[in-house]
Amino acid sequence: MKFELQERGLPFTVAQDVEWGSAVIEEEVLADYGERRYWALGQIGDRLFALAFVARTEKIHVISLRKANSREVNAMPKLKPGTVLPTPAEDAKIKKQMRQDSQNPEGTKKDFAKARPANEVLPGIVGEEADEKLLKPRGRPKAERRKERINIRLSPEVVDYFKASGSGWQTRIDAALRQFIAEHPHWV
Repeated sequence: MKFELQERGLPFTVAQDVEWGSAVIEEEVLADYGERRYWALGQIGDRLFALAFVARTEKIHVISLRKANSREVNAMPKLKPGTVLPTPAEDAKIKKQMRQDSQNPEGTKKDFAKARPANEVLPGIVGEEADEKLLKPRGRPKAERRKERINIRLSPEVVDYFKASGSGWQTRIDAALRQFIAEHPHWV
């Protein structure tokens, strides 16, 4: 972990944010490590990362983590919109780091051909229960009754009053209107 933090500015803890739903995984068979090792490409935020890992007791243990280079980014089957591509200078730095780390080499065309979507292979690697947690969609769950986006014109005093209360001011306007409806049911 010290190597990742000093050389790459990446603590292994960021690996918990890998979006496994869009990741690809390949089992590494180049050397006999005494346990199955895997290589994966997955998004963390707006960047693509390469990680080498093993599975122990239904958990992923990261061996090595680095940003993906431009060749790996371009070979990835699906990328989120807005994915940041490495600059030429960043690419050179990533390639230098790869030469220093035999645990996480650059992915080859052969690697990409053998890589499978994480949602297909994770159950066999970490088990069904852990797989469900890793593949769980991120973000806020969709509400049963979603709010409707509208445009409304309000007096400046009303807007200033609610904005002065800080973040979430639109939600407080919604609450005030709901309270008005509850107190004045005959108006509807």
